[in-house]
Amino acid sequence: MDMKTTLTFTIDEQKKTKEFRPDFKVGHIKECNEKLVFNAFNGNKREITLQGAKIIIGDVKITKPISFEVKHNFPFFKVQFEMEGYSNYSPKNNNCIPVLIEEGEYNFFYLPKVNGTLNYKKSRKVVEIIFTEQYIKNVFDNFYKISADFGKSVKEETPFVLFKKSKPISHKMQLILNDIIDCSYDKEIKEVYLSSKIKEVLSILIADLNSKSTNEIHLSDQQKIEQIERIVMQNLQNPPTIIKLSKIVGINQQKLKILFKKMYKTTVFKYITNQRMILAKKLLANKNLTISEISSEVGYKNPQHFTVAFKRKYNMLPRDFRSGN
Repeated sequence: MDMKTTLTFTIDEQKKTKEFRPDFKVGHIKECNEKLVFNAFNGNKREITLQGAKIIIGDVKITKPISFEVKHNFPFFKVQFEMEGYSNYSPKNNNCIPVLIEEGEYNFFYLPKVNGTLNYKKSRKVVEIIFTEQYIKNVFDNFYKISADFGKSVKEETPFVLFKKSKPISHKMQLILNDIIDCSYDKEIKEVYLSSKIKEVLSILIADLNSKSTNEIHLSDQQKIEQIERIVMQNLQNPPTIIKLSKIVGINQQKLKILFKKMYKTTVFKYITNQRMILAKKLLANKNLTISEISSEVGYKNPQHFTVAFKRKYNMLPRDFRSGN
């Protein structure tokens, strides 16, 4: 197996070759920071290598559109989050697949071989998670069965992309990314913590794979429901009614309820309540806030109603949760 990844930059007439083990075998977590300085772009890149996985966090200012060639001969598994910017992979081989990820979107893909051109046209803030097939198998014992079409592609060594059009980064996924970016633990704890975050990402992706294969939702409807989820998360204190949400995104109320439950496995009302309780747990860690203030912060005018909802969710009173933490 070829152990080399070759990146040939078409800017500044510079060529850069980088070698690493495609199985990402390391004795312990390794982290390095690289300053990128070229005529057309500059910025910083952090690489964190775990056993079987690599996290790349980039913050790059691009002054003009750039492109570079990338080529390697070992399987490439990646989930890529373009928090800001734009990324477009164009393969040279017609049997391969292009991958376009625009700002605020992400995608998950498997390429048995890579030979093509990467194009970036504006400044980027990106998180990429690259991992091996064995890593996924270690997370999911019954890998090929759980992963539906993806498992089939890996077996047959054919390219696979999860979303035909890259998907908006959900609030839930953004929270995981924030945890990864902001992680400041020391080595041993950091390795365990980041591994758990990668598993969270993979769990969401595998769930998407299964729902995609068994319960297809039209892309335009999916985007409308994702817009509703974002609106709800931005207005937890006073979320719009179902009637108002349906008018905002242009979908009838009954269809909204059905599709939301298909995508998020719960009703809009229960989703709001659950997210309020998650936020309440975080706020309870702040000893300066009273229970009444937290109640108001998460959208309950009556603190008693908040207490009842919290106890129903976590089987303990807010004050008991606070004293135990």
